[in-house]
Amino acid sequence: MTSINRRTFLAVGAVAPFSYVALVHAPMVAMAQTTPPLTAEQMAYYSLPFQDARFAGFARTANDFEIQSANLALQKSTNETVRGVATRATPVFTDANTSLERNRNEAGITAAPDADFKKIADEAMTQLNSLSGPDFDRAYGTYQLRLLTAMVAQYGAYSQDTNNSAPLRRYAQEQFPKMKEALENVTRLTAGK
Repeated sequence: MTSINRRTFLAVGAVAPFSYVALVHAPMVAMAQTTPPLTAEQMAYYSLPFQDARFAGFARTANDFEIQSANLALQKSTNETVRGVATRATPVFTDANTSLERNRNEAGITAAPDADFKKIADEAMTQLNSLSGPDFDRAYGTYQLRLLTAMVAQYGAYSQDTNNSAPLRRYAQEQFPKMKEALENVTRLTAGK
């Protein structure tokens, strides 16, 4: 091997691992730099505790979105980081749905979905279904940030309100740390850390 070929080989060998990291994380980092999770108005809205029926509907919509979008990510994404987030989300939100239904039944509450949150979740699923590749990965990260931010705000507010149903408040208190951890993971993911 000549000295020029050896230098070229060494340079490519040194840069290749960094190129891989950039290719895996670049779509998520680009998304995080351009998309705010929620407006100030939306944040104020989700930071106030809902009534029991609306909270139950909100939580069901949130859990269903997280499960459906994670399954879609496992089908559509080739990005290992995105797939890792989706793989971890599925059991967390499946368990959350089971716990929600048990606590909702104990409280005797009929769930009434929050129309605004349902609209965001439905639009997200429509968008995600239409995308693939890096475009899917960016949109998945965007919607994860938006919906998880709303979920953490609402679960935190609801879990503190003693005027709400004790079984549903207990559910919110149990799930709040898990929702917060999921948001922290997605925030780190989209920041490229």
